[in-house]
Amino acid sequence: MGRWNIPVPLAFPQRPLRPKYLFDSWQELASQINDATQLVVFLDFDGTLTPFRLRPDRVRLAHYTRRTLQRLARHPKITVWIISGRRRADVRLRAGVEGIHYLGIHGWEEDDRPLRLGSAWKYLHAAREKIANQLKDFHGLWIQDKQYSFTIHHRGAPPSFVRRAETELSSVLDGLQPHLRCLSGNSAWEIIPRIAGDKGVAVRRVLRHLGGSPLVIYVGDDGADELAFAALPRGFTICVAPRPYTRAKFAVRSTTEVQRLLRMLLKELSA
Repeated sequence: MGRWNIPVPLAFPQRPLRPKYLFDSWQELASQINDATQLVVFLDFDGTLTPFRLRPDRVRLAHYTRRTLQRLARHPKITVWIISGRRRADVRLRAGVEGIHYLGIHGWEEDDRPLRLGSAWKYLHAAREKIANQLKDFHGLWIQDKQYSFTIHHRGAPPSFVRRAETELSSVLDGLQPHLRCLSGNSAWEIIPRIAGDKGVAVRRVLRHLGGSPLVIYVGDDGADELAFAALPRGFTICVAPRPYTRAKFAVRSTTEVQRLLRMLLKELSA
């Protein structure tokens, strides 16, 4: 979508980075887990902890994944954060794990207090109304309103409609670039105020607050997570089902392998 695409690939070298398959390099991570005095684990939600569904409101965390996260959250050596594009209350309800920290709207929403949009509010509202009108006849596309941002979902839409919608979206947003930005996700575009920051900003903020020198593990699957991968050059960054370009050092193939990763992490901590 031209200059409205998430900007991370512009910082990449000419050749795609090829992450290592995590489980071929597990001993490298296991050694550092055993040596670390503190671990901080950041997890995306949709596409990482849970498979995608056609409608986001149908997503649920599997019981066995919840059980593993509960055991991790109780371990004194580890702090677990779920960082999602969803509203914080939504992802906290769907995960349902006590002792985990939740960040919504790509890390912008830290607690239940209202967010301050300032002048960005009117631009967000105007963009949402105009885009809704432009895309109303595009079969398979729909808008999810998150109050402080909105997402245009196109999972399952005909490719020709997606291409046309991308052009329409770029046209609507062209004059709003100083106030809004577009994050490209898996079969979705999210429009968010520029004041919101991103997942890279959020993880750096969390780590400054925690202090010390923890071992950091970050697992995510889409363009918004690439900003966190780039912000953690010394962390164990793991991409789920990697794309041609990624800043992640390691990769797993699916949400099922993320569940395997969590079980193996728990086993290392319990050894």
